Amino acid sequence: MKYGKLNKYIKEAGVKVIPKASQEDYTDEEIVIDETAPAHVNAETAPLGIDTQPDNALFKQLRTISTEALTIGNFARYFSRKSEALNIAVQEGFKYLTTYNYDPLETLHPMQMANYVETLNFMDHEDLKVPQPTSFKGELLPYTVLLMERAQTMNKVLTNVIQPATTRFGHYLSIPMDRAERRDFEYGINIQDDRDKMNKEDASLFGGNRSSTASLGNLFNSFSDFVDAERNMLQVRSTLGEGGMDSVKKAVQALTITAGALIKRLGQDSQNKPSNEFVKMISDQLTEVAKWVEWYSAQMTRVIETNNALYEVEKEILKL
Repeated sequence: MKYGKLNKYIKEAGVKVIPKASQEDYTDEEIVIDETAPAHVNAETAPLGIDTQPDNALFKQLRTISTEALTIGNFARYFSRKSEALNIAVQEGFKYLTTYNYDPLETLHPMQMANYVETLNFMDHEDLKVPQPTSFKGELLPYTVLLMERAQTMNKVLTNVIQPATTRFGHYLSIPMDRAERRDFEYGINIQDDRDKMNKEDASLFGGNRSSTASLGNLFNSFSDFVDAERNMLQVRSTLGEGGMDSVKKAVQALTITAGALIKRLGQDSQNKPSNEFVKMISDQLTEVAKWVEWYSAQMTRVIETNNALYEVEKEILKL
């Protein structure tokens, strides 16, 4: 076990710190990170593998809390029984979702490739078998345009989802009397991007087979399309920055520490009764954060696969 102060972690993660209120404080013993919590990684294509027990347990626990929240009478007694299992699910589930095992992003060379392909006739090489992202179906240039949009949303997962949710939990940890609120809760997730729509778009672009190769003519309409796709991926990399994944992981750690301390306090505080709506909000907010972190992980997998597939296509073209 490792112990640390809450403000230290949330400051390092870039989360707004709520000044400590006089009504209630928190102790080191309430802030726990279990660094030995199990996390399974499928190294083949994504951080989310076949064994999804940790994230399933997280979503199951949160659904239970959300469903039961409106009928609970004694919250202190309820959370005194539920808090340990819920905190384990939160720690292990989020650790699972942020245990990345990605390949490094290879460096692309669009300027050099643009010069090289000037001497080649694309139609002579349309049947050339080249690497592609696993299970991809479609053309890569429009997909890289889509990834440029996705990169913008991926950045919002940190600034508009994880950090404001952590600030919300910190607020209600510090000011217990506000837990009686029924609506207009302080801070919290603020993102308008349609995750379900993006997931449906991805489903239409991937699936059906596990093929990792395709003909050059199926992926591009010209060598110019290939070069433009590489330029787009350089833009994606620039948008995401070098520390994107590490920043998300650190922010998620701050979130689980803060949420865990709040959940534990709900099971101990018999004087400041939270509203049913507040308890449901906590569960729903954690669920949304988990779904966005899961989406982020899947998108990062696609970004790396697409970038590195283009890098491998470079090698094949240079043989022509």
